[in-house]
Amino acid sequence: MRLELLLLTIVLFGQQLGCVEENLPLKPEGGGGQSPCGAEADCDGTCTSLDDDPLNCGACGHDCFGGDCEAGQCRAIAIATDEVGAGSLVVDETHIYWGGPPIKRSALDGLDKETLLDDDYALPNVMVVDETHLYWTTVQGPQANRVIRMVKGGGTIDVLAEDQFYPAAVVVDGEAAYFTSYGWDKVRKVPKGGGKIEDLASGQVDAAYLTVFDDQVVWSNETPGQVRTVSTEGGEAPLTLASGQGRPHFVVTDGTDVWFTNQSDGTVMRVPLAGGTLETLAFGEVNPFGIMIDGDRLYWVSGNNERVVRTMSVAGGEMTTLYDGGVHISNITQNSNSLYWVEPNEGRVMRLAKPL
Repeated sequence: MRLELLLLTIVLFGQQLGCVEENLPLKPEGGGGQSPCGAEADCDGTCTSLDDDPLNCGACGHDCFGGDCEAGQCRAIAIATDEVGAGSLVVDETHIYWGGPPIKRSALDGLDKETLLDDDYALPNVMVVDETHLYWTTVQGPQANRVIRMVKGGGTIDVLAEDQFYPAAVVVDGEAAYFTSYGWDKVRKVPKGGGKIEDLASGQVDAAYLTVFDDQVVWSNETPGQVRTVSTEGGEAPLTLASGQGRPHFVVTDGTDVWFTNQSDGTVMRVPLAGGTLETLAFGEVNPFGIMIDGDRLYWVSGNNERVVRTMSVAGGEMTTLYDGGVHISNITQNSNSLYWVEPNEGRVMRLAKPL
């Protein structure tokens, strides 16, 4: 009797062990902690190929936002078409805006496209955006030589400055709009709500593109090949950061360094904002423009009629081509996760998820 009970206990215990083992997670084969997904990645419990999954491209959770994933790199996607002639664009975290004319906007995926303004003012040269408004300059058409703002959802425009002489570009901070007068060789400032226009710097030959960070405005003087900076309050002589350059164009700063592109020299440059040694980060580019920074990455466009989008570390090093569509690109911008640009001849507004 005791022997029978012992045998029954062993059988039941063995069955319990079997049940427990059946409910255990899948063991990797071959030991050594290998993933049950083999060559694929385990992304939140799902086996996926990081080479071609557009929701997990190159890494789990790296979304291509509608673009394809090839060899672990996101590809660009057209989020708007039939926009022939659109030349300027800007983006925030909910919408992308472009023009014109007309000036339009859509959600970041291209849905809910709407026209915000369709008149003689809707011909932006450069557009920027803050929390509530769009700002742009006009350099051609019946309403040329103006600095304009409009609520981001559309409506009545405010002319912040008129009868300027080729206001090439505009940027804003919390208090003011800053713009260049390419024809009058000036860097100027006007309150964001309108008011008195102040000259921050005069005698700036062919003052072109500019940027603002904290209390400093930085800009390029194209023909003399200069990059300069001055306080947002003015009242002092500008500091020359670089001279003898080959048509410096777009400029950007993080408050410590300044990066700019030389269009005729084909170079991407860096210099301390306080002044100091000038560095060449990239050379051999063709007509580079549209430079931007995001953390430790630089982005810019290079080429003439057939343009490419490039990236490298802000400190220099290896340069990577992100897009080579063989088309003309007129402007480029960014938000936290994507790059956006306009291809005016093809009538496309493009989006590309930023690389890892």
